[in-house]
Amino acid sequence: MTNKSQSVSAEDYLKAIYRLSHASGVHAPTKRIAEELAVTAPSVTGMLKKLESRGLVHYSPYTGATLSRKGHARAMKVLRRHRLVELFLQKCLNMSWDEVHDEAEVLEHALSDKLERRIADWLGDPSFDPHGAPIPDESGRIVERQLVALTEIEAGCTAVVAEVRGNDATMLSYFKDHGVLPNRRITLLDRGAYGGSLKLRISRKTRYVGRDAAANVMVEVIDES
Repeated sequence: MTNKSQSVSAEDYLKAIYRLSHASGVHAPTKRIAEELAVTAPSVTGMLKKLESRGLVHYSPYTGATLSRKGHARAMKVLRRHRLVELFLQKCLNMSWDEVHDEAEVLEHALSDKLERRIADWLGDPSFDPHGAPIPDESGRIVERQLVALTEIEAGCTAVVAEVRGNDATMLSYFKDHGVLPNRRITLLDRGAYGGSLKLRISRKTRYVGRDAAANVMVEVIDES
């Protein structure tokens, strides 16, 4: 019988590998996996070898890991549960978007298939979580969008906030205070010299957002031509 802590750890690894490899389009490096999960490099190496023996990842000692088809399906399952739980906590318990991640990290491993389905039905089979991240459907399919970071658009450009990436509660609270939320229309007024803050117009208000923080804001550019 599988040890519960090992099972949870394996699922967290699969999610981390998906995030890192999906973002870069290449292998998830061992060092980045360690940073993502706050564990040691030797721990990562040991777990990747176990996951490879179970047919969940393809591992190269000097390159990192990618998910196998089986591992990808498992990662999508856990990711679906995590994001459904986040949205459920926000909608049903009125929890803020900067609170739901840590709770979902625990609850995602405890959901049965039946409860997952009931939550999805209650929410109306949503496509996105509170942070704008796409929720995989029951088949593991995920909405693919052409997004760019807020820091990459030109001054004068108008866009819609699609997704805010990262789980740091302080950062999410910062974005909430500045009105940088999914589905908000946003105009970049000035990029700021020498790496300074971005000057934005959000809901008819002028806001200043630090460049490092803004790199986590993914937007869809509006063509107003």
